[in-house]
Amino acid sequence: MKIKFTFFALLSVVVLGLNAQQLNNSGFNTWTTLAPTDWGTIESAIGQPFGLATKDTADKVEGAASIAIKTDSVQTPNGKILVSGFVSSGSTAYAPPSFVITGAPFAFRPDTLFFAFKYAPGAGGDTAALQIYLTKNDTIDVIAGGVTIPAAAQWSLIYVPLATAYVSSQTPTELALQFYSSAGGGKTGSLLKVDAVRFGYVNLPSALQQIADELNVNVFPNPASNQVNIQAASDMSGYYFEMVDMNGRIVISENLNGTSVVVNVSELSKGNYVYRISDANGIILNRSQISIAK
Repeated sequence: MKIKFTFFALLSVVVLGLNAQQLNNSGFNTWTTLAPTDWGTIESAIGQPFGLATKDTADKVEGAASIAIKTDSVQTPNGKILVSGFVSSGSTAYAPPSFVITGAPFAFRPDTLFFAFKYAPGAGGDTAALQIYLTKNDTIDVIAGGVTIPAAAQWSLIYVPLATAYVSSQTPTELALQFYSSAGGGKTGSLLKVDAVRFGYVNLPSALQQIADELNVNVFPNPASNQVNIQAASDMSGYYFEMVDMNGRIVISENLNGTSVVVNVSELSKGNYVYRISDANGIILNRSQISIAK
């Protein structure tokens, strides 16, 4: 089966408030019969419960559910074929012989993409994939690319840097964010679980920059060995502190409360890391490099 993805211009207009934009239902918590609300799957496009993309309420990172996407054989008029399961923001339709994806309305330029995942490749080895398309009026690519997702037996938090991926200075109008259980031909049984998808922002609107300035965070010592102290001029409740290694993997994620927090870093390996402090919408208000010395 040949799969062709086509993007249509969206006619709807998004009215945005102060906070920079996140995807609707980014934690896959609410579902229609065959797909997460505001996302599309092979099942929702064809109207059949193939089981390639399913809701998992037991194995999740946060909220009510995660999404489980698998590679498996599907019966077609021409016999069984191996198909990679996928989920895409927006909606998905089937116009034989192709799938047509309509991206979700999106009008910001995020700096990073964060998500949690588990991945069990099928026998013989496999690789999952993420693709992201930020476009303007279906004519200009603002970002068009993807990354492979490795095996991970436990839930892993990872981020994808987007700041250097932009190929246009235009403000996008739509976003198609797609997760696949197999990057290529695939192996039967490859299973990808995804949860807690969100975007981070560095270039803040002026009102948010004022909030960042008033927060006035001090992170010390640097270098650190056993603990990192986080002190702020105002209450940090509702904010997050994360440390990322040089491979882009989140190694520490902490909820912040009050004006003073101590984070244990004694189990981290010696080396350089990046820390960031963000609000509940993923907007990064403070970021810098920190070293761990043993």
